Amino acid sequence: MIRKRSSTAGNVVFTNRELVPSLLNLPDEDCPDSHYYRPTAFGPKWVPVRPCFFLGEITGARNAENTCLRHRIYVTDIEGRQQINLDSYTDRPPFDYAKIKPSHTICIRFGVKHHFLDGTLSIRVERFREIYVYSNPLTTLLTTVSDEIKINIPIHLGDKPCKAEILAYLLHGKGNKIPYEPPPPPPRHCWQCKIIENDEHKMNMCAQCKSANYCRKECQAEYWKNSHKHTCKCLIVYKNMINGTKIVLDNMGKCLDAFVSTTDEDESDEKETNF
Repeated sequence: MIRKRSSTAGNVVFTNRELVPSLLNLPDEDCPDSHYYRPTAFGPKWVPVRPCFFLGEITGARNAENTCLRHRIYVTDIEGRQQINLDSYTDRPPFDYAKIKPSHTICIRFGVKHHFLDGTLSIRVERFREIYVYSNPLTTLLTTVSDEIKINIPIHLGDKPCKAEILAYLLHGKGNKIPYEPPPPPPRHCWQCKIIENDEHKMNMCAQCKSANYCRKECQAEYWKNSHKHTCKCLIVYKNMINGTKIVLDNMGKCLDAFVSTTDEDESDEKETNF
């Protein structure tokens, strides 16, 4: 079986600088980093092959709806670089700027750095469907939310294709698809007491985020008080972000001439990405 391009996403832990680089370490739009992008045989010139996110805590915003200026958001990145301008390239974006508040964190999917004519280095926003806003400061994403993801949301990847399957694919062409089967989901567990779901202990899911599981009301109340009240809304945005990223990776992967890879680079990426 083959693993889809979306398998490179795994779980995005915000402390992973490979997945969430600072502004200076983002791919350059004029010369995309081959770690994140690949040239295509047809369609777009470059397509993403690995997830890459930019996180910036919002410090200010300019709503230019009624002026000749562009919309602009000011953020601070994970390395503390301040007054980063996120310029909107579209005149009337389908984005509610009234929701932008200081201390919220904006996440740009597949962000690339742009060199503006005034000499500044920043990010130009052209597709607002690639933007997500977390109603929490950056420190919360890097600590409480990242810890919750690492501990409670397990990573499950599909099997890599065996050598015989890869050889058959290369010999017989793309008409013979390598079968793909999604991996079975891991057993659910209570996020408070960590007990695994079984016939005796059934899990109830958080009605808001649809991610957290609890074996009883006491566990739910205790975990809400200690952690989940700070992360529940974040996990809703997080799930949408991950699902959207995986769809893009799989769709864009169709533009690649050779989507089967057995290089050592992919093996090392798996160790770095999924933890």
